[in-house]
Amino acid sequence: GSLWHPGLENSNRNPNFQDISNLNKLRPENENDYEQLDDKAKEAANFLADNMYIVIIIFLIVLAQQFIEIFASSCLIHGIRRNRRGFLMPWIVLHLIYLVVELALIVLFITSIVYINQLYKVFLPLIAIDLCWMALHGYLILVVVSQFQAL
Repeated sequence: GSLWHPGLENSNRNPNFQDISNLNKLRPENENDYEQLDDKAKEAANFLADNMYIVIIIFLIVLAQQFIEIFASSCLIHGIRRNRRGFLMPWIVLHLIYLVVELALIVLFITSIVYINQLYKVFLPLIAIDLCWMALHGYLILVVVSQFQAL
């Protein structure tokens, strides 16, 4: 048969996103529905089916964050084009918040390494990536702040 797809079994390939009360029915009826998948994929599908509310909440938070980023970047562009330094502030504040969150993630990763010694191979690359992001955000903030001061 065909691969199992969550939310599309009774909707003629037109999912109803308004009704999320049936999220516990996302798991396939029997094992034959996803016989082509390996054990890790089955585990991931079951995990998503069990935690669909969390996935939806995370998706909405990320979507809201992206709209805020679009707004702040639009203000930045408008402020530079019109020589109005006040329009640069939303971008500066938002990226300072990003910097604080990245610092908190580094602290979280380091404390995880201290308390769970077996996971250092996972967290060390994440710390390196986060440090690179922090350096990039710091540089970009300095560029925008210098433009803010020049206006």
